[in-house]
Amino acid sequence: MAKGEVKKWRKDVDGQFKELKVWRKDVDNQFKELKVWRKDVDGQFKELKVWRKDVNDRFEELIDWTKDMSDWRHSVDGRLDGVDSRLNSFKFAILALQEDVRYLKENMFTKEDREELMTKLDSIMGEIEASRREREIQGYRYGTMNDQVDDHEKRIVALEKKY
Repeated sequence: MAKGEVKKWRKDVDGQFKELKVWRKDVDNQFKELKVWRKDVDGQFKELKVWRKDVNDRFEELIDWTKDMSDWRHSVDGRLDGVDSRLNSFKFAILALQEDVRYLKENMFTKEDREELMTKLDSIMGEIEASRREREIQGYRYGTMNDQVDDHEKRIVALEKKY
């Protein structure tokens, strides 16, 4: 290799070495940027962990709330079953009352029945009053006839003694 070639080769190597230095400087800058980016990502990851914990806590609260709602629903279902049975009891009581009301409607004493009864009672009372007056009259007549019969008897006995 000749001296001129070595110089050229050396010049090429020096140029490449300078390019490598520039490239290394570029890589170092990108590495610094990566460090900053990694720090940023680490901060965001920490925020995501906090957020995930918050979501997990809320999910647990939701599960507890769902269990409470299920218990409450079972309680309400039990109460509604009680209400249903009471409603059925009321239904049968109402049916029995309807039967009683129907019986009362068929057999009750109405205003028209009262008027009819009062009319008949007035008629009967009139007959009783007439019968009472007639008995008084007959009692008076019986008393006077009894006196006359006694008087006739006395006279007949007196006549019989004479004859």
